[in-house]
Amino acid sequence: MTDPQLPLFAAEAAAPRVATGRPSAAPFAAWAATAEAVRATRARREKGRLVATYLASLDDPGGAVAARWLAGAPFAEADARTLRIGRATLWPALAALAGVERERIAERRLALGSTAAVAGELLAGRRGAGLSLGDVHWAFEAIAAARHAAGREALVRALLAAASGAEAGVLVALLGGGLRIGLLAAQVEDAIAAAAAVALDAVRDAHALSGDLGEVFRRARAGTLAETVFAIRRPVGFMLAQPKPTPDAVAAALDAPFVLEAKYDGIRAQLHVQDNAVRLFSRTREDLTPAFPDVVRAGRALGAGLVLDGEVIAVRPDDPARIAPFRHLQPRLGRTAPAAALLREIPVAFVAFDALAVGGERIALAPWRERRSALEEHVPLDVAAPIRLAPFRWASDATTVTEAFTAARATGHEGLVAKDPDAPYAAGRRGGRWLKLKAAAATLDVVVTAAERGNGRRAAVLSDLTFAVRASDTDDTLLDVGKAYTGLTDAELVALTATLESLVRERRGGWQRVEPAVVLEVTFDLVQASPRHASGYALRFPRIVRWRMDKPVSEIDTLSRVRALAGDGWM
Repeated sequence: MTDPQLPLFAAEAAAPRVATGRPSAAPFAAWAATAEAVRATRARREKGRLVATYLASLDDPGGAVAARWLAGAPFAEADARTLRIGRATLWPALAALAGVERERIAERRLALGSTAAVAGELLAGRRGAGLSLGDVHWAFEAIAAARHAAGREALVRALLAAASGAEAGVLVALLGGGLRIGLLAAQVEDAIAAAAAVALDAVRDAHALSGDLGEVFRRARAGTLAETVFAIRRPVGFMLAQPKPTPDAVAAALDAPFVLEAKYDGIRAQLHVQDNAVRLFSRTREDLTPAFPDVVRAGRALGAGLVLDGEVIAVRPDDPARIAPFRHLQPRLGRTAPAAALLREIPVAFVAFDALAVGGERIALAPWRERRSALEEHVPLDVAAPIRLAPFRWASDATTVTEAFTAARATGHEGLVAKDPDAPYAAGRRGGRWLKLKAAAATLDVVVTAAERGNGRRAAVLSDLTFAVRASDTDDTLLDVGKAYTGLTDAELVALTATLESLVRERRGGWQRVEPAVVLEVTFDLVQASPRHASGYALRFPRIVRWRMDKPVSEIDTLSRVRALAGDGWM
């Protein structure tokens, strides 16, 4: 039986106001001060100490919401609700409260790097009404339930009107989904364990099962972490693989014999089957069920009480046994009701490579060998089935890994995953018992065409960079192919920002178009078709390798190189 997280102040959910001054609830100001202190230090240990000290001072329900928020989310990971708050809502509310025009908000956003920083500046000195954690939680509940943008804006304005100047900045950051204080969910797990004086592994396991740091906090304080319920149709944290650079590194890290499986080029997903109900979840616990009705139909034939880990892949419509590249899967993503024609044009399959539950019982803590045996009893080893079993092979040395890697790449896979056959399923963790080996990344030389200031500690630099390639060897027209945020050091970003500021052609809010003069070398996972860019392509997960100060724009790559990396047709 599940233990759902209920609204903490449900009785006030319909109240047309922001309740303030609740004496029984912890002050939001203390949460805001902790968040700012965490932001101000780069030392991981000090961040953990600050959070643990703060959480130790709280009881439920305040500690539950505080833990979630410190991880940067208004609701639990397993909670599908969102606040749907962007600049169109925040800027008018801030402008009205500060008594300035929206243009002033835009100007300060450009100078300071984030709307949260603007809120802190414009509302500095306000005393506020003494918000509690309960007040803010109720406001988030009401905003998520609001059906129209006008209603959300009114609620945001009321919440900010009750906030002090010190609270306003972090409130805006949390509302906008960008707290960015340098704190990961794993660090909040550490802090909960320290605050409640419980085992960290117990905290991690409870979080992987529940997807809710608030529930984990409550159970840790109550001493009931071991009672965290595993429930079919509630997504569990995924076990992740640690990257290794070479076959030798893979073989050296695992005791022989070990298992090799293909690393599929699709969407990692978790398939839950309970009676006639089938649900499909992503790594972020997003419900993918509406997007893949063909997988759902096939899942109903598997039997009740199953939780399978695997990959949704595109397959050829004329030969379902042959896997298609990720770019063919892209049109199926994000659809809530895909048309029948799209289902026929882009069929998919679910490749199962692990079992977390069978017959309603959790088997994730059993060794891989046992989980594999259970998986084979329920999923057919039919390479053309809509739900199929992932093949594997045994290996004991680098030579076997090399052979398997070459075969996997020739078949269109990304690479290999190597697994310890005696290891349990470490939900929500990237341990050393699963390893991944991918092909050496391709790179492109591109030129920066636009830039935007970052957030948090990167608010003072231009870190969000849009880049382009040339149309051809004889045509210098620039065609955008992507946007990168990562890869350069802080010092490199400071120097790059100074250069880009001298090249500005046009400013629009926090965004600016620049003279195409800065050449970067970027890497990426793959190239896929995209109508968003004039080039017709986009790079998936691009990262900056280096700033090519030695290369002129005339020598950057062309669209033909991008097409060659994308490939044509079905594999």
